[in-house]
Amino acid sequence: LSYGKYPGLISEIEVTDENEQPREFEKTIENGFVNLAIKPSDDSYVHGKQVYFIKYHQSWVINNYQKTSGFDEFYWDVNGTGWLQSFDKVTATVTLDETLTKNLFSENISCYQGVQGSKQTCAQASVTDGQILFSSGKLQAGENLTIAVPFRSKIANTTGPIVEGTLSWFGFW
Repeated sequence: LSYGKYPGLISEIEVTDENEQPREFEKTIENGFVNLAIKPSDDSYVHGKQVYFIKYHQSWVINNYQKTSGFDEFYWDVNGTGWLQSFDKVTATVTLDETLTKNLFSENISCYQGVQGSKQTCAQASVTDGQILFSSGKLQAGENLTIAVPFRSKIANTTGPIVEGTLSWFGFW
């Protein structure tokens, strides 16, 4: 599991349906990406409309983008481009602690939808009480919801954990 160059950044993965009932899934890591196969353990297919809530915890995800955007940012591809099916809607809620909320540049929050590199703005990006809600319109196979949340410089450690030479570092490589 990694984000950029830092190992072990996605944890506590949980997949549920619209009734908060657990869904079976298989997690694999391929080329630095976490892939989830949400399917029954008997490898049967699901049919019809499906709703999945994927929740996870992330660490070390605010990076220094001072040279390109002028901010330190949480920049994330929400659903990624590896899906073979379309989505009617993809939503993401980012919850900030008090320090990040105070140092947020809410007027510079951005989100995009479409193929990788798309500049098409997403359907919604709104801030309420330390939470930011993002929503896409319909996405075709291979399309993604990308979000960028800007913060005041040096409010977060953007250099990452010091893991070089540890077992985590060797495990990552």
